[in-house]
Order: sequence, then C-alpha cells, then structure tokens
Amino acid sequence: MAKLAAGGIEVTALHNHLLWNQPFTMYMHVLGHGDPVKLAAALHAALAESKTPLSGAPAPPPIDLDTAAIDQALGAKGTNNGGV
Repeated sequence: MAKLAAGGIEVTALHNHLLWNQPFTMYMHVLGHGDPVKLAAALHAALAESKTPLSGAPAPPPIDLDTAAIDQALGAKGTNNGGV
C-alpha cells in the first residue's frame, strides 16, 4: 500500500470476500489519475513488492460444449474465458 501511495495511487478499499479461504485473499481497490505510464510503473512496483505473480494467464481449459452452435444461434462469436 505504501508503494501505491508513493506512486500517486489511492487505495479506496481493502477487504475480503470469503471467510476462512485458503490461501487467505484480500481484495484491494485503487484509484489513480495522471500519466498512465507513471501509474502503471507504480502499480507494477507495488505488485512486485507483494510477490503477486506477473506472468501471463494459463490457456483456458477446453469446454465440453458445442460453442459453434451457440455462436451461430446468438449471431456472435464468444470466447472461452477461463472455462466460462
């Protein structure tokens, strides 16, 4: 949180969604105004300090569903978003 504040990013909320979850997870909401490059650098520095993994997301799992038929019925192409 100190890194965010030093970088001009305001912490607007800090809370958890679930009780007794493992690993314990807190959610932080932030707000920043100004140069997007400076804000991104400050956010990156804060995430690195927290040991948050910064690697890309894994490939989504396959869906056992006829998504082509759903796309055709809806008239739009959907995407697999983490199995959803």
